[in-house]
Amino acid sequence: KARRRAKALDAPSLRRKKKSTTGEPESAFGPMGTNGEENMSVIVQPSIKGFDLSEFGNAEEQANWLLENVLARPGSGKEATLVSAGETVKNGITYFQFEYTIKTVNWHRRNVSVFAQNKKTGDVYTFVAQCPIERWDDMGEKFRTSANSFRIFPPKPPSF
Repeated sequence: KARRRAKALDAPSLRRKKKSTTGEPESAFGPMGTNGEENMSVIVQPSIKGFDLSEFGNAEEQANWLLENVLARPGSGKEATLVSAGETVKNGITYFQFEYTIKTVNWHRRNVSVFAQNKKTGDVYTFVAQCPIERWDDMGEKFRTSANSFRIFPPKPPSF
């Protein structure tokens, strides 16, 4: 089964690296010449056979689990606050959307994320837009618009 994978623009490292098991962005966009704190990205992560995103509950339950167990685990030095959570169904696909902040002693960011699953392949697609909290008034509505327009398109069988 063929899959498109984004390739880095930089030359590959001469050192051998162990393959990462964490989801790295398929694509990411942000202002040129910045440190990456403000960006939008899409991650595609395979899941185990039979996994269903809805097993984690409704949007608010999923968001709280994600914040407490992944993004701001106890002892991580990060403090997360859920701003909003909701879910919509479009063309038979459930989209879970969360807006949240994450704060450390060095930075404070606001994020909007959307999760959806391709039921045919099991792949989980994640859209994330983030920026420093002081930029949210300028970027928040743009990020929400982008998040609201995020869609996955399950592959269709070829027609002959």
